[in-house]
Amino acid sequence: MSTLTNSETVAIIVSFERTKLLDECLNAIETQTLPPAETIVVDNSISEDPVRMISAKHPTVRVIREGKNDGGAGGFSRGVAAALKTKHSYMWLMDDDAEPEPHALETLLGVFSGSPSLGFVSPSVISLDGKLDAACFGFGPTLDDGPRITEADLPRPIPFGMFVGPLVNIEVARSTFLPVADFFIWWDDTEYLSRIQKIAGGMACPAARILHKRPLAARKLGNKFFYSLRNRIWIMKTSTLGSERSKEWARSTFWRHFRKEYRANHFSPIFVIKSLKYFLEGLTTTPGQIR
Repeated sequence: MSTLTNSETVAIIVSFERTKLLDECLNAIETQTLPPAETIVVDNSISEDPVRMISAKHPTVRVIREGKNDGGAGGFSRGVAAALKTKHSYMWLMDDDAEPEPHALETLLGVFSGSPSLGFVSPSVISLDGKLDAACFGFGPTLDDGPRITEADLPRPIPFGMFVGPLVNIEVARSTFLPVADFFIWWDDTEYLSRIQKIAGGMACPAARILHKRPLAARKLGNKFFYSLRNRIWIMKTSTLGSERSKEWARSTFWRHFRKEYRANHFSPIFVIKSLKYFLEGLTTTPGQIR
């Protein structure tokens, strides 16, 4: 068990128009065996419903709200910026569709108690079908050369992870720039956590479990695919973004994912035109906030 106290941690939840899921996420955080000292919700919603729910049911939660949707990337950028201004040692990052099991935070903190200078620790992310999402440990189904980690394994090094419950060392985070808001959505977590890993390492903690309530993969990704196309190009071409391992993953999945999505869109010319727009944007522009 962890030797650290709850005063060490601030939880950061990014939310967008999912009041019920946010309530369930906050309930799971508040009932941890070692709950965080502070919880901050970055609310990207346009409606007032999430704020009213938080005020009524979770009055100690701090809300950051600008009345517009900055995407997951913008939300995590603002949330991490807020965490860096606190006196806590660790920040626990997740979307509102995450539901950590009761011992999750205490188990993650236990890894840091033995390796206090580590950059981040990632939990097992369990999909709605009960299966482990390999991407939570930096290895997706398209990476045949990556080791497979199961929930029975001991903590071990990983190259990056997802924004579904990683516990990040705030001191390490202060040595680099924020998650890149211009990504808007997708690959922002891969980029940021691989950058943290490059500085101080990252570990998988399979014994810590978080249920990810994201709907099971749809046949088409929609607009998310176009952002992922552009964001991968930004990672590949920009030396200060990500790490060599995340650049390798971006390269190895690029055309494979394009072909898969192209087929899912029935070889649509409109899909090709929109893909070309984001492809050129990735080649000709650079995201802000980087150094």
